[in-house]
Amino acid sequence: MKKTLIALFSGLLLAGLCACGGESAPAPTAEPALAATAAPAAPETPAPVESESPAAAEAPAAASPDYGPLGFDYAGLHFGIFDEAAPILEALGAPADTFVADSCAYQGSDCYYYYDGIELCVNNVDGVERITGITLADDTVQTPQGLRIGMDLADAVGRMELEARESGGVYSFSYGSTMLRVRGDANGAVAAIAYIPAE
Repeated sequence: MKKTLIALFSGLLLAGLCACGGESAPAPTAEPALAATAAPAAPETPAPVESESPAAAEAPAAASPDYGPLGFDYAGLHFGIFDEAAPILEALGAPADTFVADSCAYQGSDCYYYYDGIELCVNNVDGVERITGITLADDTVQTPQGLRIGMDLADAVGRMELEARESGGVYSFSYGSTMLRVRGDANGAVAAIAYIPAE
């Protein structure tokens, strides 16, 4: 039950980070919670939805992978923010679940893929489906630096060789096109870890 709650919370955190370019996640609603427990959808990459309004949000100008030490290792793969999604999704195989929502940061939709211990967000960026968010969903997965959910926050921050920027209990580490965000809880433990595009 605890892992389910952590995964649900992490999914909502990623939805906010991925969909709105790093802003706070919107208040949870019943619909995303139901989507997280729905039967798995087909593993095909959802087709992007074209915006009907020219005023829709545009993708960030810098959409080339440049994550350096902020790359992520999972299932024998090394990937990161703005990598092309198709080969990574193909290598990972069928996800446990998927979810699609309107994007407020990119043209079209945010497409979420749920795997054991991680959640990936994919968006159409300049005509290419790219990874725009990686969230650790539980304590079974860790970053290459050894950061994982539940560990001591000070220890996690100390393992990073990049300069930390702290705001409201969230520590941000940036390199190139990527930002790693680590949020602590009231007990000084890591509560959430997510890779997003740099601001």
